[in-house]
Amino acid sequence: MGSAPKISGSARYVAASAISGYSQAPTFRGSKTLAALHAIPTLQSATISGDIPLLAGAGSQTLYSRADGEILPVDKRTAAASHDIAPDYFKTWGIPILAGRDIDQHDVADHQNVVLISQAGAKKVFGNENPIGKTLLVTSASTPVEIIGVVGDVRSRKVAEPNDMEFYVPGLQENFPYRGGGGAERFKSRCGD
Repeated sequence: MGSAPKISGSARYVAASAISGYSQAPTFRGSKTLAALHAIPTLQSATISGDIPLLAGAGSQTLYSRADGEILPVDKRTAAASHDIAPDYFKTWGIPILAGRDIDQHDVADHQNVVLISQAGAKKVFGNENPIGKTLLVTSASTPVEIIGVVGDVRSRKVAEPNDMEFYVPGLQENFPYRGGGGAERFKSRCGD
């Protein structure tokens, strides 16, 4: 019944629901769609995330503490914005990875729990120390996660708020409680380049 519309121009963006509830292991609804999109030759990048920047009520807050030195009791820990993401999240959103590595297909439930943190968070928690390879204890369960990367700051909640700690967690890993509701897929395609 007709052909697919021709995409022209420099970029196209599409947002759609991306998170499904979980039973034993979290999954992203849209994974098959994402795989099909990656097969499109003109597609520059595509990702799935649990929220998008500046979406009211999106994301969640996660308690954290350094694992070395004095470990704060849960009721004394700071909370930070937490984002469940898929590979290529930073590439798709244009957020630079300043140190370390991005998440990849190996960052799943049965592997080392990992996290990327914001540059402001790295400075706040580690000062001038290199945070790559260090461990944070997250959530009220004090789950250990290894920091694998530091990314550029994004004001994901409100533009007027100063940069602070933000966590970026592989959505297919069980290192944080997985939350449903509100998510977004963002696809970016550059055509004619």
